[in-house]
Amino acid sequence: MDKVFCIGVWKTGTTSVGQACNHLIGGYHNGNTGEPPGDLDYEKKVKWYLMGYKYHLDKLHAPYSTFDDDPWNRLEIITLLHKFYPHYKYVLTTRDPDQWHYSAYNFYKKLLKNEEVDFGYLFELYDSEFKFMLGDDFDTSSMFDKDLEGMIKYKSKWLDWFQSRNDYVKNLFSSSQLLEYNISDKLGWEPLCNFLDKPIPKKSFPNLNKS
Repeated sequence: MDKVFCIGVWKTGTTSVGQACNHLIGGYHNGNTGEPPGDLDYEKKVKWYLMGYKYHLDKLHAPYSTFDDDPWNRLEIITLLHKFYPHYKYVLTTRDPDQWHYSAYNFYKKLLKNEEVDFGYLFELYDSEFKFMLGDDFDTSSMFDKDLEGMIKYKSKWLDWFQSRNDYVKNLFSSSQLLEYNISDKLGWEPLCNFLDKPIPKKSFPNLNKS
């Protein structure tokens, strides 16, 4: 079965591109729902994903053909995907760094204000991502505080992380495995279709989670 993983940072068009890939590939789509057993709370989820390495990853992705968002775009998971599944395809969604930062800040601010997401989840997410790139001693407490003002005060560090993270992913995969796709370029279906060797659909390209 063909499988495609959309592994860009959150707020780079991952949902839209994930759905586009699913339209091209078919099968079941797994977006932000790679759930471990229900009796585990979120703090233990990522440890569960990593604990069994290939065994658990095999079980998680087996029923699906296309993937995006958590946990598939976490750096630890991406590294394992590269190691165990070099025959699959990967799409790195990218975006202008300043636009990404502005979008992410406003999106998370809105989620927290409306209590649509728990701050502990967001902190754990970015704490692990920053430390993957910058080391376990890197202190993220001021960069991602509860009012998110750390995202503004330390914007340059956020942009450095964003670029370093994308460079890491691009260096990890070969050009035949990875497509870099900037959704802001509005190139539509063609780059994905060429990469996946699929015909261009007649329907409009997905444009989801606009912000």
